[in-house]
Amino acid sequence: MKFFVLLVKRLFRPSKRNNIRLINHIVQKWFGVNSKFPLSVHYTTTLASPSNIKFKGGEKFISSMESSGGCYFSAVNGIYFGHNVLFAPGVRIISGNHSMDISRAAVKSDPVKVGDNVWIGTSAVILSGVSVGDNAVVGAGAVVTKNVGEYEIVAGVPAAKIGQICTCGLQMHESIGRWRCSTCDVVNDFEKK
Repeated sequence: MKFFVLLVKRLFRPSKRNNIRLINHIVQKWFGVNSKFPLSVHYTTTLASPSNIKFKGGEKFISSMESSGGCYFSAVNGIYFGHNVLFAPGVRIISGNHSMDISRAAVKSDPVKVGDNVWIGTSAVILSGVSVGDNAVVGAGAVVTKNVGEYEIVAGVPAAKIGQICTCGLQMHESIGRWRCSTCDVVNDFEKK
C-alpha cells in the first residue's frame, strides 16, 4: 500500500512534465496511439512507419518527442536522430516521396539524418534525403529540401543559410564577407552557394 501511495504522489506531483508523461502514457499504452513505438511520444504526434525511426547509440529517451506536440514523422525510408535533438511543436520530418504517376508506388530515397545537438523550430519541414549536420539550427517554418551543414542556421522557404554558429556555441555575425564570433574572435569566410 505504501508503494502505491508513493507512486500516485510521484505521478501527480504538481509538475507539467510529469502530467504530460502520464497523459502520454495513458494515450499511448491504453488507447494504442503510437503504441508500436518504444519511446514515450506526445499524444498529438503522428508516427508513420515508426519501426524505421532510429536513434544514435540506441537512445531510449528524447524529451522533445514527449513534450512537443503536433509533430508528424513519416519514416517510410528511415529517419535517424543524433544525440540531444530538440524540436518544437508542429515539426514535420518526411522521408518518403512518390512519383507524379498515381499508379506507381512510393519512390525509394535516402533516409533523413539529423545530427547531434540540432534544434528544429516550430512548423519546420524536413523532406526526404536531407541530412542536417551537427550543431545546426532550422528556423521556424523552414522547408528544408537540401542538406544543412554543421553549425549552420537555415530558415525560409526553401531553407537557405542565414547564419553560422561558432564552435563556442554562440551565433556568429556577418562582417565584410566573413562570419565573425565576437566572443572568441573566430573568423570563417562565407560559403558561396
